[in-house]
Amino acid sequence: MCEAIVNDFLTRNLRLGETAGELIKQYYTYGEDPYIVGTEGDKVKEGFSGWGFAEERSVILCEKDDPVNIKDWVNNGNDRN
Repeated sequence: MCEAIVNDFLTRNLRLGETAGELIKQYYTYGEDPYIVGTEGDKVKEGFSGWGFAEERSVILCEKDDPVNIKDWVNNGNDRN
């Protein structure tokens, strides 16, 4: 369900010729950030991150950038704000 929420936003907002960086910036600004946190006793299990999935899915949808470029784009001040 969380993946569907993210994917729906990305596919509805993708424009012809748009880069993954441009698409992910739209998602950071306007998209929902669903997440799943599971626990087992006192140990927290790894969950789902909407932002992480959106970064990966944007690359696939745009097919121009790669995950390294997205992380560099985010790390160079073009973050979620």
